[in-house]
Amino acid sequence: MNKLWNRYNAWRVRSQQLSVARWAGERAKGKDKFALRFAFTFTMCMIAFHDIFNHFFDAGGDAFTFFYISQYAITGLCAGYGVWGRREGEYKKALKSSPPNFIYNRINPADGPRVSATKTISRESLKISRVNS
Repeated sequence: MNKLWNRYNAWRVRSQQLSVARWAGERAKGKDKFALRFAFTFTMCMIAFHDIFNHFFDAGGDAFTFFYISQYAITGLCAGYGVWGRREGEYKKALKSSPPNFIYNRINPADGPRVSATKTISRESLKISRVNS
């Protein structure tokens, strides 16, 4: 059981590290773009849910109006900015807590030895490793 627990914790740490790496790419695209994409996704999901719910549980079902769509869009936009703030806080906390070694964990062992996060990689060593592989 202890071995299974250790495997689970190792998986969780890897997924958190990859999440931080993904967020680094996501935040480079910009806050407003993220919030608009989140709002659009939220709006489309809520419209689909509303339509299915009305189809199965409400025989008379009121038609979609601009009010419903705008309500879902505004809620999605607010939620998008909230999610941005929460992820940004987690990202900054992760950067302060430990060196960003999550980048080097994705190197395949067959490609060569792992590089520790504390070492700096020079351009010459990268050229040599490309020539040798």
